[in-house]
Amino acid sequence: MPTPSPASPPFWRNTLGVALSLLVLAVVTLVVFQPVFKAPLVLDDNITLTHIRQFESWQQAWKADAFHFFRPVKNLFFYWVEQAHGGAALFHWANLAAYFVAACAIFTLTLRLSGRLSTAFVAAAVWLLSPTGGTNAVWVTCFNINAAAASIAFCVACYDIARHDSSRRSLYGVAAGFFFILGLLSYETAIATPALLVLTDVYRQRKVAAKQSLLLYAAMALTVAAWMVCRHFAGAAGVQQSVPSLDPAMPAWQLSASAPFFLWTHFKMWVAPDGRLEMLGSYLWDRSVPAVMLPFLWVLLLGLVYLGIRFWNRAPLFFFGLAWFLIAAAPSGNFLPLRNTPAADYYVPIPAIGLSLAFAAVLQIAIARLRSSAENRPALIGAIATITCLCGWRLIQIPVLTSWLVAWQTPPEVLAMTG
Repeated sequence: MPTPSPASPPFWRNTLGVALSLLVLAVVTLVVFQPVFKAPLVLDDNITLTHIRQFESWQQAWKADAFHFFRPVKNLFFYWVEQAHGGAALFHWANLAAYFVAACAIFTLTLRLSGRLSTAFVAAAVWLLSPTGGTNAVWVTCFNINAAAASIAFCVACYDIARHDSSRRSLYGVAAGFFFILGLLSYETAIATPALLVLTDVYRQRKVAAKQSLLLYAAMALTVAAWMVCRHFAGAAGVQQSVPSLDPAMPAWQLSASAPFFLWTHFKMWVAPDGRLEMLGSYLWDRSVPAVMLPFLWVLLLGLVYLGIRFWNRAPLFFFGLAWFLIAAAPSGNFLPLRNTPAADYYVPIPAIGLSLAFAAVLQIAIARLRSSAENRPALIGAIATITCLCGWRLIQIPVLTSWLVAWQTPPEVLAMTG
């Protein structure tokens, strides 16, 4: 074994820190998510199993799934696990593993963007233990959403490395392309990936109108176009035809006009999930929320976007996270009237990558001020109060997560909690 060079110790310490961080996340996952293994296969799980049992070979996974979506990764997952005859236990192990890999991807992304191991660990832990992720961890049919979350985060991290390091551009460029395509083949929200990559370029202060940037964006657009062609030939539906959570007679304009309300609903689920978690939330025009309030919600949304742009330079990682939430929530948020379920906790985890980043950024700022405010008593107290409140806020949500996981052991309880 070669003798380490003088420059090696920092590298090894960092590697050890990464390994220990991921090990802690793995142990936490196994401890907190034990109730997952007592949950039955339910609802969409059984419908998908009935569908894939008609497959004569794995190649048929490239057709539309049981709900007329183009999600080959989901079809392949169910097909291969079913062929292995592992039963519900194997399904749950594989799905929980995908959920954990997504947390590792968020750790990787945050480490890349912030350069701080502690910030990366906090972001990954907050995402992993958010109650809005409980359904994705326990409901096997959400495997493809977990796969998409991991793919999107890894794609952004690889893209950022490829654009920064010319010596590794080819390797990480190919990796970014692979994860981009994998995300598209997993879940429709991955269509937001190009916008997230542009956001990353803005965060890094790259010239988005430069020739190299425009060529990359054009390649992404062509990839999305090819994916849409594949969806068409696979027989996937563009708009959901039957959504029990929506009035079939609701005009498209009413659905789009309500988009900020749906966004706000999902944001509240993440911020204060107790009593708000639901998987098939319904919506009725002018009843769920007075229609007169919707213009104010639009003004509020646009105002927040303006403030984010205006104050971006004061806390780039924080506003990057909030922008991620908005961009990643758009595909499922009915800004285009695609008749997606109005309120569903399983929509939140991919946008919540951004909220976890924003949380970690605020905590990072508070800790930095704590270290630099030893002689400034008011600032010191403020920093301590901020850190205490942030940590307490997330810790008190762990029982909400575990109770939701336990509820999934008796699916009617989950349905009873759904509005």
